[in-house]
Amino acid sequence: MNEDLKQRIADELNVDPAELAGDTVLEESEYWDSVTVLTMMFIIGDAVGKEITPDDMANLRTFGDIEKLVESKIG
Repeated sequence: MNEDLKQRIADELNVDPAELAGDTVLEESEYWDSVTVLTMMFIIGDAVGKEITPDDMANLRTFGDIEKLVESKIG
């Protein structure tokens, strides 16, 4: 994952990018809510140039899951 995308995700979760590790649980962030999930759909979609669906987002539990999603969309 590129550093720009990691920074954008960190900004949305209001954390330092260095705090985002593969095992970081998204739902433990006080900023993780339905609005954040929608925003993340657009942030990730914009970064990879592909549509991210609600089904894609439903399976995200950790930052590592986001990394896997990005890798799968990039190909």
